Amino acid sequence: MACVTIRCLHHLLIYVSDLERAATFYTRLGMEPIPSLGPRIRWMRMGPNELHLMANEGSWQRFREEPSPHFAIEADDIHAAQQLIPRIGGEILQEVGARPHDGSLYLFALDPDGNRFEVTQHSQDWHLRHALLEAMKGKGSLRSACVEGALRSVPRHLFLPNKPLQEAYSDQAILTKDQGEARSSCSQPSIVAIMLELLRLQGGENILEIGAGTGWNAALMSALSGSQGRVTTLEIDQDTAESARSNVAQVKAANVQVINSDGGFGWPESAPYDAIIATCGASDISPHWAEQLREGGVFVAPLWFNTTQFCGAWEKRGDKLFSRDLSWAGFMPLRGHFATARQIEENGASFLFDEMHALEMKALSLLLSTAAREVELPELYTNGAPANSSFLTYLALRGEPLLMLTPPGVLNAVSALSVEPESLLVLDMEPRLYGSQASVERLRARWSEWEASGRPGLEQAHLTVAERNTLQPEPDAFLVRKTWMDYLVRFQPPELKPPQ
Repeated sequence: MACVTIRCLHHLLIYVSDLERAATFYTRLGMEPIPSLGPRIRWMRMGPNELHLMANEGSWQRFREEPSPHFAIEADDIHAAQQLIPRIGGEILQEVGARPHDGSLYLFALDPDGNRFEVTQHSQDWHLRHALLEAMKGKGSLRSACVEGALRSVPRHLFLPNKPLQEAYSDQAILTKDQGEARSSCSQPSIVAIMLELLRLQGGENILEIGAGTGWNAALMSALSGSQGRVTTLEIDQDTAESARSNVAQVKAANVQVINSDGGFGWPESAPYDAIIATCGASDISPHWAEQLREGGVFVAPLWFNTTQFCGAWEKRGDKLFSRDLSWAGFMPLRGHFATARQIEENGASFLFDEMHALEMKALSLLLSTAAREVELPELYTNGAPANSSFLTYLALRGEPLLMLTPPGVLNAVSALSVEPESLLVLDMEPRLYGSQASVERLRARWSEWEASGRPGLEQAHLTVAERNTLQPEPDAFLVRKTWMDYLVRFQPPELKPPQ
């Protein structure tokens, strides 16, 4: 009878000299015999996995020195398995040991025919990590086998030492530093996976990261780039940098260098980089990042465009960056010299806007002090819910004067369209107009333009980026000038490729 439950981690075909003896051996280890196709094969199953036993004709014996298929099964109690295996005809090759990176227990053994296998008793964090990654794959946020391997091999909980395991392996961003405002966090695993896949690391890359945070992302890139790769991660806060350095050392990521520095300036000492990634939301791309990226290199960052934040991947060709992939994301803002988004308090109201708009706060706050009028915008809101979020994305990427507004006495921010100094349209579930009709007229003109263009959204957007004042307007594109960079924004049907 089986005295230990064992779950097969891989299914495999192995050869045995005595089918009945082998089937009995694996049945005693808790596997279930299932109907097979002929007299020379037996199938064993545990959960979704199968082990196929194939009879070897003639005299045959496997010696311990011979290479053999390696497969693993998991035990609830590895010490009970260690006692059981010799009693049912197997042999223990290596007694129970512990893996240093996650505390899992393991042993190596031979079955009666000399097939080598591993028995593992995984730790609680392994099971939580496995469940998280399976859930991420199920919803499509984890597709790359290489990224999955890195996420399995670098335990997130080691970078969150004061958090419960259940929280560490939730698909949530976790705040790690709060000084009246959020200062640092461990990013949501799904977003981390998406951004790592955008980098398309193959091994051996020289990588720059802006925003070390806990150090988890740097350790993941260390695993992806391998022993020949190098990761330089910059963190503006000294205490956060020291903590990240300690966390990275725990997982023995020797090719990671954590530096206390303003990430907006990059790190020219280790340039050029094959890949640069920012793990904080920037409202403009620093010219230092573009300069320190090699030709053909990949730049990945969350970018704040008016009221919209998205994650983009760009490839450097010549003196320009060409967008390759765009997806939704939300990150804490970049701090330091290159933090260009502006947040202003005026008469109890809070205004957050892109630096490309020279908005006059006094005029806006005066408008808010006037009586608001309700506006019917069925195009945007139907039954109190957003009907066309792609239109707001279009407005933001087109460079319209949008801002995030928190009116006096209100907790939640809303989007607003400004036509200074006479009109302000609040794009809430119940749209409100302050001042003249100018902002409503502007919104409806843009709506007609958007509909005539085929209602494009983020998935149809392509951004070409270059140093400020170097790009020129084009008939099929919108030119947006920010503090450091020009952005040429095109909206194209999905079947068309971005310009070369």
